[in-house]
Amino acid sequence: MKTTIPLFLLIAVSAVPASSQKVINEKTIRTRDCGSSDDLLSEIKLPKEGEIKNFSLNSIRKTKTGFAVSVDWGASMTHYYIRFDFRCMQNHFYLYRVEKVSFLTEHPERGYWDKKVTRVTRIRNLPIEKFVITRYL
Repeated sequence: MKTTIPLFLLIAVSAVPASSQKVINEKTIRTRDCGSSDDLLSEIKLPKEGEIKNFSLNSIRKTKTGFAVSVDWGASMTHYYIRFDFRCMQNHFYLYRVEKVSFLTEHPERGYWDKKVTRVTRIRNLPIEKFVITRYL
């Protein structure tokens, strides 16, 4: 089951994970200067069920320059939180920044997720049409 996120000037998101079949997040965001409200600008394809362990779409939020998509995934020994920042330029959205926070378990005897590593990757304006979410997970 493929899930996609349609992106409009008026961005409406409804994520339905295949495992639970219930809506986990529904938001509406207005972003100025990126086409008319009836234009479909792009779609972001989410991973298929079972492709990425415990994948979850957490939020889509409006920012000063565009919008941000937050996801997380992982299991008991490792967990990852990723934020994708998109900006609007000349009626198109571009990915320009990815922040990945890794929670790692180095010493299970002391507890889980005892190490936190944050990595910020700056991207030179990747058009949203070429964005593949699984490449950054």
